[in-house]
Amino acid sequence: MTENQHVNVILFADIVGSTSLYETLGNAPAKQAVDGVLEIISEIARQHGGTIIKYIGDEMLVRFPDPDQACVAAVEMQEVTVTKKQELRELTIKVGMDYGPVILDGDDVFGNTVNVAARMASVAVGGQIVTTEHFLNNLSGSNRSMGKVFDRTRVRGKAEPINLVMMLWEESEDATRVAGKGLTETRALSVRLVLSVADDEYSVGTTDSFTIGRGLACDLAIPSALLASRTHARIEYTRGQFVLIDQSTNGTWVRSADGNLVSLRRDEFKLWGEGVICLGSEFEDEADCHIHYRQ
Repeated sequence: MTENQHVNVILFADIVGSTSLYETLGNAPAKQAVDGVLEIISEIARQHGGTIIKYIGDEMLVRFPDPDQACVAAVEMQEVTVTKKQELRELTIKVGMDYGPVILDGDDVFGNTVNVAARMASVAVGGQIVTTEHFLNNLSGSNRSMGKVFDRTRVRGKAEPINLVMMLWEESEDATRVAGKGLTETRALSVRLVLSVADDEYSVGTTDSFTIGRGLACDLAIPSALLASRTHARIEYTRGQFVLIDQSTNGTWVRSADGNLVSLRRDEFKLWGEGVICLGSEFEDEADCHIHYRQ
């Protein structure tokens, strides 16, 4: 291994909900809330041996020398931000990380481990810590017991699909995200989100990961939505709420029943009550592309 190559943990911590906060509160108070979160999680990272590489908007990139240090830091970040949720204007964080060789170049870091960690962060939603099975296998026993394999996916730079691991940092996480239990099966089955487009109706349950887009492989496919991406967004149930996660090029718009309009670009929105979702444009396309939701 050359002088500027090291084996490290790369951790991405991304603030969830900041886009809608800027729209509802305005720039100054929203930025104050975002800065507050970044200050808290930065200090936690440093306390556990992390080196802050950089901030990318409302996302923080950190390098740790050891998987156990990174794991403890990630859990503490989640615990503290949840405890201070009201003070932090309901902002949450999602964490993605991986362990492996990286190249240090001045104040920046490069390599496949960075790419994989970024991919783990993109898979996670607010309140989650997602990593790889390789990372899990390098943890000590007590930390390793928190990890559960929950999915398998392909990642750029890897020849074979990799197993995704959720770090279950609180008891309820196991209930709502991995095992699909914990609310009790009867109650869990009764919690549904109903989507309707034109004359078609779809039901999203608490254990579903429901995809929406122009591609026919999506759970809800709208080929006529020309500005939509093939897989434009997904809906997941986490921490007791259905969350719409935009993963598109042109963005997603949501109009709730009270008339509030929110635009999402690689961001998340908690769906409550009822409203309308539009893919790729601000409700300018045909009404038969609008997705109505209700709980």
